[in-house]
Amino acid sequence: MKHTSLSLLVAAFAALPAPALLAGTPADAVTPAAPSSTRWVDGDYFTGDWGGLRTDLAAWGLTVDAYYVNNFAGNVSGGFDQGSEYADNAYLGLLFDLEKIWGWDGASFLVSGINRSGDSITANYVGSQYDSMQVVGGQTIFLYQVLFEQKWADDRASLKIGRFSASDDFNTSSLYGYYMSNAFDGNLRAVLFNTQFSAYPFATWGARVRFDPTPESNLQFGIFQAQDDVFDRDLHGLDFGVESGDGVWMITQLGWTPPSAAMRRRGCRGTTGLARTIRRGKGTRSSAPGKRWGTRTASMCMGTRWCIGKRQAATRAWCSGAP
Repeated sequence: MKHTSLSLLVAAFAALPAPALLAGTPADAVTPAAPSSTRWVDGDYFTGDWGGLRTDLAAWGLTVDAYYVNNFAGNVSGGFDQGSEYADNAYLGLLFDLEKIWGWDGASFLVSGINRSGDSITANYVGSQYDSMQVVGGQTIFLYQVLFEQKWADDRASLKIGRFSASDDFNTSSLYGYYMSNAFDGNLRAVLFNTQFSAYPFATWGARVRFDPTPESNLQFGIFQAQDDVFDRDLHGLDFGVESGDGVWMITQLGWTPPSAAMRRRGCRGTTGLARTIRRGKGTRSSAPGKRWGTRTASMCMGTRWCIGKRQAATRAWCSGAP
């Protein structure tokens, strides 16, 4: 019996983790780490980890980002006619982390493409000013972003330069992606209508500087190419030229996110932005040829977004200026 008891005691000590033996921690106080889930539903990506390839690419410095959005809508009463349409938007982006690849601290390079197809009920059946299907606009294949970004000061300051649209950084909010109608979704419409504001999926040459003095506030300045054919989908985003008649337009935006604990508990945050745009050098697309040179327009917009529910938002915008 003594021999049996000694054997059981030795086996019990051998089963304890080494830290528990050293610290004198009871065995029942040591909780083993839970095994990581391998179920598809618990993963971060729809297509999974590609057998480990996605993780290996990210470790090397390449992140692949893709998404697909579709709209199906119909007009059942009023308008021009009754009918339905389907439209979609597919995006593929390749983000190169130059810090991992070349040791260039805070630098990255992004290239992306877009394919849009389908049609909207707005032109065919409704006839409203705001498009009823937000993924309609430039239905073709585009080369979209070709840009370099440099970040400093723990990512509180950054410079972006290359081919992209102003809507990537200005006059936008993540709250604008929850709706199908462009009356609510997308960018504040007054800015698009009153200026040559370049918006997804149409890219131009541009540069953007951003500074975040606090987690709740940011200041941005951007300068972009102003060209008459910026919304020409037949160019497929491949028109990298700068013509003698092209102008430039500039925008400054101040953003502030109220540090509301109550809103954070509900899973959302309110934001307020104030933007000022100025365009010089080229007239609007409707200007007479003789009036293109020396044209200067300015507008100012203020927008607020606040959360009603975790996936709902209310928006208000006030704009003034000369088109």
